[in-house]
Amino acid sequence: MERKDHIDLLGGSVLLIFAMLMGLNQVVIKIVNDGIQPVFQAGLRSLFAFFMVWGWALWQEDQRY
Repeated sequence: MERKDHIDLLGGSVLLIFAMLMGLNQVVIKIVNDGIQPVFQAGLRSLFAFFMVWGWALWQEDQRY
């Protein structure tokens, strides 16, 4: 693997998008706390994350062969 002295465009973009999603997550939590109980909200986020990881795993399996 080639050693890099600086971050490339793809890495910087991914880091920026990840930071924006984390910030958006905090905003959504504050807004939704008024209408939905926090435990139910955490369950919904976990369910959504499960399907995202499951889809990624299926995609990786297809890429393998």
